[in-house]
Amino acid sequence: MMEKIKLIIDTDIGTDIDDAFALQFVLNSPEIELLGITTVYKNVYQRAKIAKHMLNLNHKDVGVYCGKNLILKESEEIYDTKDVASKELFQIEHYLDEMETAEVEKEHAVDFILRTVAENPYEITLLAIGNLTNLAAAFKKDPETFKKIKKIHIMGGSLFDERCEWNFYCDADAAATVVQCGVPMQIYGIDVAQMCVLTPNDLDYYWNLKTDKNFVLTKMLKKWHNKHKREPIMYDPLAAACLVREFCEYIEVPLMVETETIEESRFKRRGLLRVICSDSASENIPKVKIGVGVKIEEFLAFLRSRIYD
Repeated sequence: MMEKIKLIIDTDIGTDIDDAFALQFVLNSPEIELLGITTVYKNVYQRAKIAKHMLNLNHKDVGVYCGKNLILKESEEIYDTKDVASKELFQIEHYLDEMETAEVEKEHAVDFILRTVAENPYEITLLAIGNLTNLAAAFKKDPETFKKIKKIHIMGGSLFDERCEWNFYCDADAAATVVQCGVPMQIYGIDVAQMCVLTPNDLDYYWNLKTDKNFVLTKMLKKWHNKHKREPIMYDPLAAACLVREFCEYIEVPLMVETETIEESRFKRRGLLRVICSDSASENIPKVKIGVGVKIEEFLAFLRSRIYD
């Protein structure tokens, strides 16, 4: 019997809808043992309650841990969860009243990540589907332990498209730290993941899921669609699905992340991925696998097969 993937999800669930799809995919995947969920960016407390509510509906006893509210450069402060709740830094779009009773852990996300990796050296996979502030903070706090992560799957960045992707743009310094940290990783940039758009038939299928475990996903999807009036893009589920089955082609190259805010014509550079071409500059930079193509129909069918009543 194949050994299960020991997984931590780091997420900014509650803004776009794809994080929730990625979580539901993981919960329905027998290949994965979910050890914990960490939340990042602005109101991490409400984000954590969304994730915990979904876990409860799926009858999964997994801890959810609040992480960094602010990006790496803005603050090194670690917030108490009650303090976060009272400040209400940012109202999360998909937070619902029925999620209020969901209980989250008191341990900070950064400490949870480092503790879990220390207890399971070279066994933990991280699925990073928000900005990378928690991961960069963990690396800075204890790089020796952080480097004992088995693998990181990241949804973020843009290599071939000059449009900035939010997760890397939001905290480019954190992205730059993580991309060159030396842990084996696979990156799914916006230029590849943006092709994974749900079809109208897919949307109709997800809207009509009826069971309790899918209730909140369907409700959030309808709320998202009513606001945006288009089919959602499955950025984060692509990174999640490739944990258990490959849907992408890759290149393996040394990468850097632009951290400047300088604008070039209509393009903002911050957060963009760049290949390091100089032999002398790149010889000590670890190579990273990055997706350059995706089997769209095959991936969407697989996602649909995992999210069901």
